[in-house]
Amino acid sequence: MEWLKHAWIDLGVTAFILAVAVVRPEWAWWVLGAYTGFMLVLKVLALSGGAIMALGSKPDQTPPLWFYHVLYAVNVGALAWARWWALAGMWAVIWALSAVAAARETRSPAAAARKTRRPS
Repeated sequence: MEWLKHAWIDLGVTAFILAVAVVRPEWAWWVLGAYTGFMLVLKVLALSGGAIMALGSKPDQTPPLWFYHVLYAVNVGALAWARWWALAGMWAVIWALSAVAAARETRSPAAAARKTRRPS
């Protein structure tokens, strides 16, 4: 559960999306639109660059893949429920790009080396 403290931003964003999907203030759409666009650009850059993916937490401190799938599903579902279709679609693309990046990461030579490394 060490990874949970590394996921506080993701949890906060999902909590914010859930809250504004219920209340639906006009300003929240613009805040989410800006953040979602930023996330989309980062995902595209990470997928095309690869080196960005290596930055961040150590592998044993990163949240498991299922955790992100749950968060992305909640984000897409809440935004669709609020009928903010463009934002829901953008989060679906972010989810898909994340899945592609995760699949690419598991096939990388570095991931294979981590699997064969014995704990000290």
